[in-house]
Amino acid sequence: MTFLMRGRAMIRAGALLALLGLGGCGQSNPEAELAAFEASKPWLATMDAGDYERCWRDAAPLFRESESLESWLGKAKEYRAPLGALKRRELNATTYLTNPWNAAPGEYTVVVYDSFWEAATIYENVYMQRQADGAWQVAGYRVLQQ
Repeated sequence: MTFLMRGRAMIRAGALLALLGLGGCGQSNPEAELAAFEASKPWLATMDAGDYERCWRDAAPLFRESESLESWLGKAKEYRAPLGALKRRELNATTYLTNPWNAAPGEYTVVVYDSFWEAATIYENVYMQRQADGAWQVAGYRVLQQ
């Protein structure tokens, strides 16, 4: 079910999926999880640079259809402003899903990071969706306090 996991990550990832309504048919797909993980990194680097508008433009159509640019800009600033500078980010877990509840049918991978900032330690959940051309794009982003 996972590409990389540490400690209690499997429990945390399962709890996060249940809390966020993304439960579905989880199965092992290490290649998809690795590809989604790699695709999440440049998007997060853009977030770290504060280019939230570009993040919205580079996200999957599902993301842009469910979140207006204005709403996204407000939320992104709300998520990031209190954190201060990023000290480090580590992969916690990846979980591959097909046809999750409350989402368009398809393939998804939840990439969970442990992120260490000046003011807080958080979980960053990046929801990746495989597009028709096979590329992985961000379909959602959530921050949870550790």
